[in-house]
Amino acid sequence: MKITSSAVQWKIPKIVVLTKGVGAGNNELTAFDKALLRAGIGNLNLIKVSSIIPPGGKVVKVEDCILDLPKGALIPAVYTQIISATKGLTISSAIGVGIPRRPEQNGMILEASIQGPKEKAETLVRQMIVEAFEAREMELGETVIISSEAQSAHHIVCTVAAALLL
Repeated sequence: MKITSSAVQWKIPKIVVLTKGVGAGNNELTAFDKALLRAGIGNLNLIKVSSIIPPGGKVVKVEDCILDLPKGALIPAVYTQIISATKGLTISSAIGVGIPRRPEQNGMILEASIQGPKEKAETLVRQMIVEAFEAREMELGETVIISSEAQSAHHIVCTVAAALLL
């Protein structure tokens, strides 16, 4: 069987869906899986991509939409996660979108996972968005950031924050 580039059908994303989740499990992988499930994306195959939103892309939070994607679908995503088994340690993940003031320019997605509260992760993401816009000599319009936070008590915990490019 010969497989050519015509078998790969990627499209330019029009919608960016932001989501977050926290999971706890007996091992790192199940904690991550449960965090993805809580984020509403645990039955998808996420393909990690870099951080560009095409001009005109619409940004929505998962709670403001209904994700009706087939189980096992291949979905481009920017995501970050952190896992900890250290009792009492706070971990957090944040993801943010920078939307340009000029609609013909591209937007940016930046993400961070840290040991510490979600406010620190959000601040870091906000700073990275500003820096990414400065590097491209673009004027930042709106910023949207979401985050998750957890603290281990008895299990391994995971926080995740993701942006699906649909």
